[in-house]
Amino acid sequence: MDTNAVVVIVDALRADRIGPYKGTTLTPHINQLMTEGLTFERAFTTTNATDSATTSLHTGLHPLSHGVINHAMRVTDEEKKRAESVTQFPEILQQAGIRTIHKGRHMGRWHYNGFDEVTTLQPHSQFWKLYEKYFRGLRNRNKALGKILDGMYWYTKKVITALEGESPDDLAELLDTLRPDEQFYSTLHLMDTHMPYSANEDVAAEYLQRFDYDGIKMEKLIEQQGDGPWLLDQRANLIEDDNNTPTIEEVKAWYDASVTHADEKIGRLIKELKERGMYDDTLLIVLSDHGESLDEHGIFFDHHGLYDQTVQIPLVVKPPHREKFDPGTTVKTFTQITDVAPTVLDYMNVGAEAGNFDGATLRPLIEGDDDGWTEREAILVEEAHTQRRRALRTYEHKYIQSLEDDLECRYCNVVHGAEEELYDLAEDPEELKNIVDENLEAREELSEITEALVASYELREATDDQSDVTYEDEDIVADRLEALGYK
Repeated sequence: MDTNAVVVIVDALRADRIGPYKGTTLTPHINQLMTEGLTFERAFTTTNATDSATTSLHTGLHPLSHGVINHAMRVTDEEKKRAESVTQFPEILQQAGIRTIHKGRHMGRWHYNGFDEVTTLQPHSQFWKLYEKYFRGLRNRNKALGKILDGMYWYTKKVITALEGESPDDLAELLDTLRPDEQFYSTLHLMDTHMPYSANEDVAAEYLQRFDYDGIKMEKLIEQQGDGPWLLDQRANLIEDDNNTPTIEEVKAWYDASVTHADEKIGRLIKELKERGMYDDTLLIVLSDHGESLDEHGIFFDHHGLYDQTVQIPLVVKPPHREKFDPGTTVKTFTQITDVAPTVLDYMNVGAEAGNFDGATLRPLIEGDDDGWTEREAILVEEAHTQRRRALRTYEHKYIQSLEDDLECRYCNVVHGAEEELYDLAEDPEELKNIVDENLEAREELSEITEALVASYELREATDDQSDVTYEDEDIVADRLEALGYK
């Protein structure tokens, strides 16, 4: 029987939230999936923003190859041309007669390529335009009124995001469209763990009591950092707390509750696949496009910075049960989001050779074929949305370079790291002590490895069309992204 495939992207899900967590678990359904499949312990994204990361997922290419480095409204016309010039693997599946479906969050534009069916974005743009035109000016002139307007803004944003994003009905709609006699590929993009976090308030309250979180009033942080930190100021109205700004610990609890909320949806998906007799013949992959910084390195509730909290991702793969593999295995070698495309094509019998990928099929690792896998000594990760940086991740070190003279973060209006950073991950897994100045030999070696990896990627040619690429949904996507806190 033909293999089906479902890829679940849990946006901004940190890798450290699956498996054991603080002596308990946030993700019982993903944890069960880990016992039925394989967990890739050292999986990484290619970049810390969704536009570029999901392009890597569906093309199997690094951003230095597919050419989309920026995100949201900062994506250039040249990047759009390059995005349209590369093949996304759902297009290969379409050509092979396989049905392709996307449900949940969708980034529109070139991300539609290759899908027969896609969730339609609802614009709701008038609210955001009215806020921009009238409310923001009032907010800036009157602090008390601004706090009320910000509260209205965040509450309405949470409601609209829930309406526009994934829901239990999306799962039902997805499953109801699947037929056991028809080979299919589906992406399900969940937004629960993306700001503003979608969680059960009772679960968040329970986690706040159960777990030991560090906490400080956000308003105190804002006072410490002055008038500049746009991101921190924007996050301050996430949770209602007797009209007071929430503490860091309250938002962390809310994030963890959102992880559980997403896990419940994955549990329902697995249950339905089993009840419909589809589970055994389905390749099921659960991952995130990037992680999330909760307060590490002065980055509050966003996914920028190239530290492991943001660039390491969960990756759990349940192969078709008839395939040869050892359930419950943990794979410790480096893998990257670019490996998803060739893996799906391989298991769906289209053939990983159907595309020219930077990634590689995970099947040799899954089936214990050491000769079929080329070990990676290091991986490369890009950042461009809030600051332009590049990171090399080896088993022992993290090496980060700034690629621009201005080190100040566009969102936080502070400098998160030096021009060059070097961390000994064995001694300093939280990447707190920059040792670049006292380890110049290691710095030079890692810099050379970085240059070699950069040179190994081949930037694909953009379309020859001289006109700019335009999309009918460009304004809708921009409004939606702004509603999620991007600028």
